[in-house]
Amino acid sequence: MGLLAGVSSEELIKLQVGSFSGPLSPDDVTAIIQATNSLWLYPGEFRAEVPHAKLTAGDCSTGFVNLRIVMSMTNLCDVLAAQLVALLRSCHKGSVDCVIGSDTASLNLAYAVGRLFGARVYPMHKVTVKECGEEVEKQKYTGPKMPAGTKVLRVEELMTTAKTFRLVTAGFQEANPETEFIPFLPLVVDRRTVREAAVDGVQILPMVRYEIKSWKDDCPLCALGSKAIRPNTPEGWAELTTAA
Repeated sequence: MGLLAGVSSEELIKLQVGSFSGPLSPDDVTAIIQATNSLWLYPGEFRAEVPHAKLTAGDCSTGFVNLRIVMSMTNLCDVLAAQLVALLRSCHKGSVDCVIGSDTASLNLAYAVGRLFGARVYPMHKVTVKECGEEVEKQKYTGPKMPAGTKVLRVEELMTTAKTFRLVTAGFQEANPETEFIPFLPLVVDRRTVREAAVDGVQILPMVRYEIKSWKDDCPLCALGSKAIRPNTPEGWAELTTAA
């Protein structure tokens, strides 16, 4: 049982740094996310009468996590940032000179974490460029060049495949080749299907993990007769969350 057990959704939404003392449990983090209507997980065994999520990219999924809503609430963003800083400090005592996060979901989180360290924060920018005739997504750094030896911390709100994390790393390193990345990634939600403790030599420090499955094709839920619903509309969210 976590520190926030028994706290109502109305109270959770108003949570502030200093409202409690100590580390939040995975159940506490889940309660915060659910209080903002930002999380849905498929309930139990697959059944035809229970719908599932249809994500923006077109994948069918047993879960939906939208942390942009949580991060837009500055008090909750500050709460989670403080928890991530404590999580990092349990593993890393060194200096943090600069904090970066992916565009767009992790920008607010990067600023919140950066403030706690008194570190520089410059936003990454999601861009699409043409390479060999194909459009390729990248994360680009457009701030001033960082001095050699600058200690850079990467933070993310959500990790699904580590693709965005790698794009952020590549984009920042291309513009600042003499900086040093801190080999830890404080992370709010880890929803990867493959659970390595590290990605590219960087230790993942998640606050909570969710077992979420996704399918681009041959969705077993669709084959069963389960309805696919887009959760990012008020109507879709209501239908998904009120199903038996």
